[in-house]
Order: sequence, then structure tokens, then C-alpha cells
Amino acid sequence: MRLWWSFIVLFALAFGLAGCDSPSPRYMGMTARQVVVDGAEFSVRATPWDAEAIRVNFKLKARRGDIVASGGVAIEMATGCKVKPRSLQGDTNIVRARIACPGAPPRNRGTPARYARDRLY
Repeated sequence: MRLWWSFIVLFALAFGLAGCDSPSPRYMGMTARQVVVDGAEFSVRATPWDAEAIRVNFKLKARRGDIVASGGVAIEMATGCKVKPRSLQGDTNIVRARIACPGAPPRNRGTPARYARDRLY
């Protein structure tokens, strides 16, 4: 009986975390914007130079190429910036890209990118 109870608890935890919206450490604490593209719902966080889109809903038979392309569109919709060519990468859950935002300060590699936590570029 105890083994059965453990199985139920583990299943509930796994199912509960399936739609988890946990960003990468680089984007922790940043404001997320929710965007829906082609039935896929994304939570988008961005710095002035790059962005991350996390798919937060379940999609049966999700194809990697379709989800990555939808994630790129979601990043552009949420930030108002263009995704840089050949920078889009990811899988069926997380999509990352470098972005070109008008008016963004030049990137200084020595400065943490999280200086603007409250602003979604």
C-alpha cells in the first residue's frame, strides 16, 4: 500500500510540473509576458540582447521545427524586436534567440544582462 501511495504522489508531482514556467538562471526574477502562437502558449522573458520563450501548455504531437518557429514569433511579438538571423535555437519546450532591439544599449560583456529586470524589451 505504501508503494502505491508513493507512486500516486510522484505522478501528481510530475503532472503538476509538466506546465512549469521556470526560466533559466539568466532570466530569474524578470517579468514574463504570455503570448499564444498557433495554439502554443509561451512565457517570454528578455534582456535587450536576447530572449527566452518557454512553452507552458501541452500540445499533442508537437514537432520541434514548428514549436521553435512559433517560439521565435512569440519572442518577436512579446519584445517588439527582431530575432537575429540564425540565432533561433531550442526544442519543444524552450526556445532562445538573440534579438535586435531599436534603442538597446550596446552589450558590454562584463556587465550582467539582468540590470533591467522590470523592463521587457
